[in-house]
Amino acid sequence: MFNKALIIGILLVGASFSVSANEVQKWEYQCTVISDLPYQLMIEIFNSMGDQGWEMVGMTSKTEIGELQCFKRKKS
Repeated sequence: MFNKALIIGILLVGASFSVSANEVQKWEYQCTVISDLPYQLMIEIFNSMGDQGWEMVGMTSKTEIGELQCFKRKKS
């Protein structure tokens, strides 16, 4: 139960909006589960996500499904 609350909290913290000229910024989100991968491979995955416009907004430690990393980027 605690892990679900933590994940929801991370997503809510990442859900920020900016308002300009009556337009609300919209975001899309993606979460990945990465377990037992070598450090260098994780860095390559995160850099690849950054190249695609994704920004990491949250990371958990171990959950039932593994370690969870959440990313967001502006909707186009």
